[in-house]
Amino acid sequence: MEEKISLIAVILSTVLLSSLFVLPFPHLLGEDPYFHRGLTDFLVEHHTLPQNDTELWCEETPYATYLASKLKTYPQGFYILLYPFHRMLRLVPVLFSGLISLSVYLYLSRYSKEAGILGALLVHTPNFTAHSILLLPEVVGLCTIPLLLYLFERKYYLSGILLGLLFYIHPFSAVVGYLGVLVLGAYGKRFRELGISLALSVLIALPYISLIVGEKANVSHQLGVHLSPEIYSLGEYAEFFGVLIISPLFFYLSWKKKDYLPLIIISFLAVLSVVRITRVPAERFFAYLSIFLAILVAKRVVEIQNLKVKNVLMISLIICSFAQNYWIFGAIGPSTREVKSWEFLRENSLEESTVLGWARYPQIFTVQRKIHFSQEDYANYKTFDYVSPGANVIVHKGEFLATLEEDKIYDNKVGLWHINES
Repeated sequence: MEEKISLIAVILSTVLLSSLFVLPFPHLLGEDPYFHRGLTDFLVEHHTLPQNDTELWCEETPYATYLASKLKTYPQGFYILLYPFHRMLRLVPVLFSGLISLSVYLYLSRYSKEAGILGALLVHTPNFTAHSILLLPEVVGLCTIPLLLYLFERKYYLSGILLGLLFYIHPFSAVVGYLGVLVLGAYGKRFRELGISLALSVLIALPYISLIVGEKANVSHQLGVHLSPEIYSLGEYAEFFGVLIISPLFFYLSWKKKDYLPLIIISFLAVLSVVRITRVPAERFFAYLSIFLAILVAKRVVEIQNLKVKNVLMISLIICSFAQNYWIFGAIGPSTREVKSWEFLRENSLEESTVLGWARYPQIFTVQRKIHFSQEDYANYKTFDYVSPGANVIVHKGEFLATLEEDKIYDNKVGLWHINES
């Protein structure tokens, strides 16, 4: 009974943590979430996804026809999951924040219930939280990775089924899932179960794999070995991982105890964050690293024999792990002011209007007008019906653009509306 109460408290606390970052804002946070909302809205309205009818997509969203080629190989599973929640998309990441903690707990609980509780809290590093509060397919992946490992140890064939389905939601997470299951199976010398699990996953994912292989031109620029140009300082890593920056100490303790499994997975992910096979930013790996760093630290902390020292350390880590996320609040755009200005343009302009703006999903999918943002466009600003706030600071400062006030929308040279007007 006490364990269930503790687990419920953990889930509620992580849901509350996400709510603090999401609910104060009346709009979606981040950039890609606006793209995902656009596809979900299309599914709700037409009962089909634009991946299956790109012609209708181009007809319905003339301001985003450039995405048609990308949609051919874009996975569809995320939007099927979102469909029942299409009226409350802002709350979906909040829901998944609780499921992520539950997933970490389930995996660690086979080792120790106490470690499961601690790991479920420690996983919420600043980098992890920043990714998990956004409406992204990645939140499903972050939730699924520990669950895959949990299922492999209990019902290995279920891990294969889930891994295959994950390809249709977030292929990048599926690749990380393959790595985890492969290491877990090989480390435990469960080669038969591993083979069956991987074979099931490939069989289920084969239609999608065949699709992306058939569209070589569409995905070739995303693949290949890339050496990460990012070199971070210790302070930046501390900002990414928060209290888990102390994990090297627990690396040593895990090595001494011959608990090599998390060390192997962490090492692979660390290498892949530097030498990558896709063009995704290095930080995209850090959220997955946070999962295994939290598992590593939780397992070692609960082994401390001195009860007083252990309790003080656990309480300190939990408090710090939540407090370290404070800087995320308000740090993820777009701002309310920006969204307010884009909504004004959508509501007060003709569909044929041309807008000089910036090349980001939030503006494109909120304004729902043709947005121009090239260097040449900025040089010819006088040909546009409207100049959106921020346009003068994104790409090019011209003779006229340099004089614009950011809190106004301009109809050619005339200040049309103050953003702060109600």
